[in-house]
Amino acid sequence: MAQTMIRAAESTENIPSARRVRDVVRDLKYLDPDIAPLIQILQQANSAAATNSKFEWIEKDLPARWDAVNGTTGTGTSIVVDHSAYFSVGDIVNVPRTGEKFRVTVVTTSTETLTVVRGVGSTSTAAVADNDDLQIIGNAYAEGSLAGNPKSHQETYPYNYTQITRTQMASTGTEMESENYTGPDRPRLHMEGGIEHKLDLERTALYGERNIDTTSTDNPRRLTGGLYFWLGTASNVKDAGGTLTEPEIESWLQSVFQHTGSSQSRLLLASATVISVLDQLAAGRIVTTSGESTYGIGVKQWNTGHGMKVMHTVCMN
Repeated sequence: MAQTMIRAAESTENIPSARRVRDVVRDLKYLDPDIAPLIQILQQANSAAATNSKFEWIEKDLPARWDAVNGTTGTGTSIVVDHSAYFSVGDIVNVPRTGEKFRVTVVTTSTETLTVVRGVGSTSTAAVADNDDLQIIGNAYAEGSLAGNPKSHQETYPYNYTQITRTQMASTGTEMESENYTGPDRPRLHMEGGIEHKLDLERTALYGERNIDTTSTDNPRRLTGGLYFWLGTASNVKDAGGTLTEPEIESWLQSVFQHTGSSQSRLLLASATVISVLDQLAAGRIVTTSGESTYGIGVKQWNTGHGMKVMHTVCMN
């Protein structure tokens, strides 16, 4: 094999690159080292270990006080509603749009119809229309009358399944004994697998749908229902219908904070675009405390007129 001659002083330009020791930082730089904020929050929240593959809880809210007219009624004494079972004889019902109060005398559940006495307060009878809101504000009985019929409502028993999630990793014995710039492979694989596993749990907690598959001859496969599964009903979804405006946000917050069983704050999981819109819409009302964090995640508080509520925003990409 012919020799390659160097007719100059040896330099970094003319010696073989394979002979030079590479200057490599001895750790890997990850673009997204940890992008599972929901799991980070849930790990700090109150929790209990599941002791069964199906876990349940019991929910019960206050008796329903809101319903709506179902059909055009005008000033008549028969009013068809969405849920007649919500009403009892003797109830005083407010029509917020007109201010009229009427008293229920008969409840016919088979036809969802209320027979009422119109205009029992100082506000005169006014025509009611389809989808008018109705609010039960209490009841009124005549002196010496009987107590009336008792009424209660049943609790519900929501449930979910546990899901088995696995993340596989392996390296050959030869690779484990080889020297690498980034050190031994097994600890690195465990660390990377842990991040990937946490991402699997994060996406399942967000987008999973509850199901159980028993079609296999082997053991059943269970899927857990995530956040979107539980919030997927139309009543829990807000569609801006285009450009998101502050009045739309305020209207949405009325329903977000209508239940008081949790706390005075709510967690908002949103895309970077939505968070940017919120920042720009209400820059004067968003309070950012320097250095403040919740479970290691930066916090921004949106103080609203609904009792000085607080919202934490977490960017979900």
